Amino acid sequence: MVFRLLAVLAEFERDQISDRTKFALQYKRTKGEKTGGDVPFGYRVRAGRLHEDATEQRGVAMIRELKAQGKSLRDICRALEAAGISRKHGVTTWHPQTVKNIISRGKAA
Repeated sequence: MVFRLLAVLAEFERDQISDRTKFALQYKRTKGEKTGGDVPFGYRVRAGRLHEDATEQRGVAMIRELKAQGKSLRDICRALEAAGISRKHGVTTWHPQTVKNIISRGKAA
């Protein structure tokens, strides 16, 4: 009985830690702070905060516009390459999954 009680308490504490972590990350995102992982396309990090990159934001706008026109992910990739828009670190080729990730990310980073 004691071991079961300890197991229940441990599970409860794990849930509490998970909730606190989730809320802390959500708070940091609302403040525009970077919360881990790669910097999303369209943004740069300065002093731990995400700031829009004007050049990359034009690419994001083009992606959204072409998607709204009903273009396929591959067509969008070709259009970005033809327009000379590069990804992070100067990579000039685009992959459909990269475009899909940008679209699914929505307005927020």
